[in-house]
Formats: sequence, structure tokens, C-alpha cells
Amino acid sequence: MEKLIFDIGGTNTKFALMSTEGQIFTKESVPTNYESYEAYFRSLAEIAAKYKDRVDGIGISTNGRMEPDGDTYRA
Repeated sequence: MEKLIFDIGGTNTKFALMSTEGQIFTKESVPTNYESYEAYFRSLAEIAAKYKDRVDGIGISTNGRMEPDGDTYRA
């Protein structure tokens, strides 16, 4: 199966369906939603739902810094 990859930036959220070898099957971009936390996560969930039958994993890249335990402490 394919992987759904998110690149969440300050202006746009880019996403792609990719193979584990890095082949890009499709890619898109939408404005990053800053309306509220709920709207932000809802927009990611809507994208994920669109591809749910094609993927078995999700990767997320953000412009934030991470603590060693995996928590974001600055984004």
C-alpha cells in the first residue's frame, strides 16, 4: 500500500501519496488552516479520509521543533 505524507508549513499544507521507495503517485497543496485547532485537525482528517482505502501509513513533517520524547515544543 501507499503512504500519505504531509508537509505542514506556515502557508500551505502539502501532501502526497508515495511508495516506501519514494515514488510520488499524486501530490496536492492546500492553504494551512489557522481558523482554530479544531479546523486545523479537521482539514488534515478530511485529507486522510479521502485516501483511507489506499494507505497503510502516514508521515508528517512540520516546521516545529521536537523534544526527544516526540512532543512538539515549538511550531
